[in-house]
Amino acid sequence: MANTSEPIKLCHMMLKHLYEGGYTWTQANEDCSWLTPAEEKLVMHFLCETAVHGFPFTHRHTKEVIDKILAEHLGNKFPIEGVGINWTYQF
Repeated sequence: MANTSEPIKLCHMMLKHLYEGGYTWTQANEDCSWLTPAEEKLVMHFLCETAVHGFPFTHRHTKEVIDKILAEHLGNKFPIEGVGINWTYQF
């Protein structure tokens, strides 16, 4: 790592929060995620592979794939209607 002599701006309250065992935004969002990190990679790989073969993803198709994965993974805990209509836009 290069020494640039530039000050690093840190929020003292965030440092205190983390020191006391708090979570970062990324960690907190992972806890609320429907997909595991491995499942996310699987979906991304699938979407890239289908695009390479001339079938670029649509939000409807992505939702169908994710709904199938989550229905298998979560069983009865997963809602029948699947992920929300705008879920793929945030993915």
